[in-house]
Amino acid sequence: MQSELEALPTADLAELATAALAELARRAGGDAAAPKQLDLLPELGPIDPTTVDLDERLPDGSRRWLAPKEAAVIVRTDPGTVVRKIKAGGSGVRIGGRYYLDAINLRGRR
Repeated sequence: MQSELEALPTADLAELATAALAELARRAGGDAAAPKQLDLLPELGPIDPTTVDLDERLPDGSRRWLAPKEAAVIVRTDPGTVVRKIKAGGSGVRIGGRYYLDAINLRGRR
């Protein structure tokens, strides 16, 4: 069974979302014409290497955890820059002396 939101046409859903944002802004004391970004998710801590499966695949079949050389090609930089970003608290992890970058977060920033 579809939820009520899934059954709504896209235009109606967009109108509902706009009205909801305006109401949230009003309740927060802001301007309804320019709603402020709300912190919906807490800041994530560092990735626990014991929870990482290097063989994990994304729905499209690609690997989730990329080596710096692979990630560097995607973001058009050098592997050293990728490693520096991981060390600085980026969305990566060090396992067995090697660094890996989370492709989910990488692709979301392109």
